[in-house]
Parts: sequence; structure tokens; C-alpha cells
Amino acid sequence: LGGTSTIIDCSFRNNDSDFSGGAIHNDSNALVEIQNTVFTLNASTFGGAIANRLDAHSVLDGCRLERNTAFFEGGAIDIDDSSLASLGGTSFCGSDPNDIDGTWNDLGGNSFASSCSTPSDLDGDGQVNGSDLLVLLANWGICNSGSSCNGDIDSSGEIDGNDLLLLLSDWST
Repeated sequence: LGGTSTIIDCSFRNNDSDFSGGAIHNDSNALVEIQNTVFTLNASTFGGAIANRLDAHSVLDGCRLERNTAFFEGGAIDIDDSSLASLGGTSFCGSDPNDIDGTWNDLGGNSFASSCSTPSDLDGDGQVNGSDLLVLLANWGICNSGSSCNGDIDSSGEIDGNDLLLLLSDWST
């Protein structure tokens, strides 16, 4: 990314980079503002999900970074010496080797956990399997407003093929 960018309500999943920023490589004085976005299972040499290079700044608000991996540093976010990240209301879990490497501003409300609960575990038994598939299929369709929508894994307001694909990608063996 370069210049100023805004990313809102997105999902970056299973992206890979050979060098830095499995999902987003932010550099050259760029500013990226990221809101309510999920980064899952992204991988790179530096910054499994996000890498800030060359005076870049990223601002994350209400994001989730889950199970991202870097070969060297910044399992979720890697920030070089000239760059910065500002984080508020953002949760981290299960990234390897660490969640953040480099300088960052804590805007409050962030959480860090060594392991992740899986949204696809619809029955809460710790595994994603046939019983979760049955829950998803039983609730298939548009969610009724004001009620819980067990099976809406991507929080779109509808249980559909995207939710099915997310469940299958988390399937326990």
C-alpha cells in the first residue's frame, strides 16, 4: 500500500508473502487505517499479517489477528525502526513467533491470548466437526434481526456458503 488507505469490515485469510506482510505490506510514508477487520492464517517471513516499512503507519481499531505466522518476527505485525502502528480495541491470539515486533502505540482495549477460540466451533465442544455442520445447516438462511444467529461465522447477517466454507476450513481431523 502507498499513500492513505482505509480498510473497513474485511477479512484477510490464508495469504502468503515471500518477504513481508502476508496480507498487507505498508511502506513509503503510507498510512493505512483498518477497522473491524479480521486477519487469519496469513504468513510471511516478516509480519505474518501486516508489515510496516519505510516510515509507514498503520492504525487498527476493532480488529482481530488470529493464528498468523512469520518465519522471523512479528507473527501478526512487524514494524521496522522507522515505522509505527497504533492499536485500539484489537485482539491477538495464536500468532507465531510473537504478536507484534517493533514500536506501537497502545490506544487501549487490546487483548492478547496464546491460543484462539474458533468461531466455527458452533457447539462449543472444542472441535469443528459434524455436529457444528448440523448447527450451521439447521440455521441456514437470513438471520432474524434482534436474535442470535448461531452459524453466521462471518457476521454477514446470513448463514450461507461463505460460512460453510469457513467451517470446512477449520474442520478438526
